[in-house]
Amino acid sequence: MRFFCVFCLLCICSFRLGAEKSIQLRADEYPGTSLAYVVQEVQSGELPAEMNSAQALVPASLSKLLTTGAALEILGPEKRFKTELAYRGLLENGSLKGNLYILGGGDPSLGSEYTEEQAGLFLQDWVQAVKQLGISRIEGDIVADPSLFDEEAVSPYWLWEDMGNYYAAGVYGLAVFDNMFRLGLKSGLPGTKPEILYLKPALPEMRIINNLIAKDNAKDSAYFYGVPYRWERVLYGSLPAGREEFVIKGDIPDPPAYLAFRLQQELVKAGIDVQGRALSKQEPGSVCKEPGFFPKEYVNSVNNPQADHEAVVFYTGYSKPLGELVKIINYRSHNVYAEYLLRHLALAAGAKAPVSAREGLEALQRFWAEKGVDISAWQLYDASGLSPLNRLDAASLAQVLRYMALESPQAGLFFSSLPQASLDGTVANFGKTLPGKLRIKSGSMKSVTNYAGYWRLEDKTYAVVLLCNQHKQPAARIRRDMEQLLRTIYNKGLK
Repeated sequence: MRFFCVFCLLCICSFRLGAEKSIQLRADEYPGTSLAYVVQEVQSGELPAEMNSAQALVPASLSKLLTTGAALEILGPEKRFKTELAYRGLLENGSLKGNLYILGGGDPSLGSEYTEEQAGLFLQDWVQAVKQLGISRIEGDIVADPSLFDEEAVSPYWLWEDMGNYYAAGVYGLAVFDNMFRLGLKSGLPGTKPEILYLKPALPEMRIINNLIAKDNAKDSAYFYGVPYRWERVLYGSLPAGREEFVIKGDIPDPPAYLAFRLQQELVKAGIDVQGRALSKQEPGSVCKEPGFFPKEYVNSVNNPQADHEAVVFYTGYSKPLGELVKIINYRSHNVYAEYLLRHLALAAGAKAPVSAREGLEALQRFWAEKGVDISAWQLYDASGLSPLNRLDAASLAQVLRYMALESPQAGLFFSSLPQASLDGTVANFGKTLPGKLRIKSGSMKSVTNYAGYWRLEDKTYAVVLLCNQHKQPAARIRRDMEQLLRTIYNKGLK
């Protein structure tokens, strides 16, 4: 989704610099556009420029500033998320007469390409941990337990056109490889169907229905469609013709089930005999989704080798510190990481597993209200900003930025988590003509482009929020006009 924030609107923009310093903007170039902005000095609260700052508009990825700020405050920058291995049953003579469990702790970065040099290296550590127990044979199953989070993996307020794509991957108590796969394709002449070359990681259960067409242009317009827990993805759209290799990304439909399968594979490769299957547990206290797992009447029977044995945790792995994950979220605009943090906010607020996104949203809004932020205009349906139903006003977002700068112990970390304009991440092409240093987050979806962050000019720092909806201008044009808006504000009031 793209949220556009530009300076040209239907009317005169008053910057609170006096009527003589109003700026005429061209209504004919931005018909029907909604624009709101705030430029506010952090220390004093002085407002050298603002327009429509109380109007609630689509924030897109600027929602992540609320999520990451609250997470740093509530969870702390050193917080690490864990994943555990456990067994339950009899362990004798190298044989485990019971199940091996992967206990999900809601780590969004397990095997992530953004935190690991080798994405699958953790699996070798897991196999080694099993070997250290002396296990050479597992008579039960490999069970992935993602029950820390509920089964509503994706928001009901996301668009169907986003579902199945990597940026709208689902949230589960167990994540792996960013919950994402890559599909390699080869395209031929215009009008022909591209050939599927590979799927990484290999997903044996996945069925790809390929409806792509090669076109004589350089535009990638290929999209996956699909839902959680169903191993089918449908491809629509087009790819550039004549490409030997073209890679697109989709979401893994059931990461916990896939992770159990991968661990089973790695154990077998290492010479450990696994007699059972790879399964994904449904919820706390339940049996697994797959048919054939121990029936309820068997669980407590004398014939069940696990009945009188508590689970034994024998390995615990940890994520990178939260501070590092926050930087990935804000630099990369990582939707999945943000949605995971939302569930952890619910846990920190006292919610019991399996926690939901709704509980996380309640905790998020309650936190900011308690910090004195006016959330009366907020309408939040996710943590990442992917939903087009989200609404924020520029004034309250500026309040969040000022709080993080003035009152948060994590002020420096939060500031450095934002990309540097003209240099980093999603704002590498923004702010090249502006004076001072600009640390700013972008948020975009169709007809939407926004920016929010900090602008350091000599001895002063300003909170900057720019929100623009329903524009029809190309991305390069809107960036240029927004940059010009900030330059005009600077020339008229900040010099």
